[in-house]
Amino acid sequence: MAFGPSGEQGKSVMKGEDVAVAYMDEYLGHVEDYNLTARAVCHSVLGQMGGACNDELLGGISSNQMHSATKTNGVTAITYRKTFGTLGDEGDIPIPENGPISIIWAIGKMAEKAHRVKEPSFHHTYTRQHTQIDFTNKEKINTCFAFTTDRKEILVPWHIPPIFDPTERSFSARLGPAGGKRGFSGKTGLPSSSMVWYIDGFLVPELYLRRGLTYTFKVEGGGNPRSAEFYHPFVITDEPIGGIA
Repeated sequence: MAFGPSGEQGKSVMKGEDVAVAYMDEYLGHVEDYNLTARAVCHSVLGQMGGACNDELLGGISSNQMHSATKTNGVTAITYRKTFGTLGDEGDIPIPENGPISIIWAIGKMAEKAHRVKEPSFHHTYTRQHTQIDFTNKEKINTCFAFTTDRKEILVPWHIPPIFDPTERSFSARLGPAGGKRGFSGKTGLPSSSMVWYIDGFLVPELYLRRGLTYTFKVEGGGNPRSAEFYHPFVITDEPIGGIA
């Protein structure tokens, strides 16, 4: 879960936000400091880090100190503390010592980029209205609501037919929404970012090609290398979570 001050006061905005990313790795709890500069996983573009990046990768410091982490009856509870100020970290957003502050929260899965090295991927549940918290309020006010529900979720992934045409030599590759639990995550079992590749209009289909033949891919994935959000090189790889093999 991610939680922290909004990137723009008066609204609950994720871009530009300073968040604590809390998660459990088996029985060990973690709370890490992240900055969200774009709606994308953290990656380097022209030598500059962008996206949802750990504060330390951006030259900042981790200002969150974990206090406790428990997991009981399927409910994970993690408590941590941080200072109201920024401690000189330009990426942190100060918490006012009087009055409310706009915040955001989001829940999603962690992607394992290497053995026991995890990073946040795109969320499935998030702030849907402007939310504020007054951290200096001395009176106890409980406006919480339950995160659990007895509503039956639709978890059956969409049927995505494979592309198997021995005569086809040209394919279009465009970016589109990931589709959540019924789309990319439901099909692959992996967490996803907000955008995934569509081949000939189909969301991440299985593509059958033949060795020794020449194929053409018409790629429309954004060509601005200075934008972490709108730069998506098209790479063919055997790496299951993407990237260059």
